[in-house]
Amino acid sequence: MLSSLRLDGSTACMTNEGASDTEVFQSYVREVLCPTLRPVIWS
Repeated sequence: MLSSLRLDGSTACMTNEGASDTEVFQSYVREVLCPTLRPVIWS
């Protein structure tokens, strides 16, 4: 299972059977994590 956390809870979860390798991680970042990201506003 791959997942990310925010201050307001868990987001962008993905499960896969077997081991996670570079290809699986890159797919997770590209297909699952990136669409959930928000711009950071620095003040």
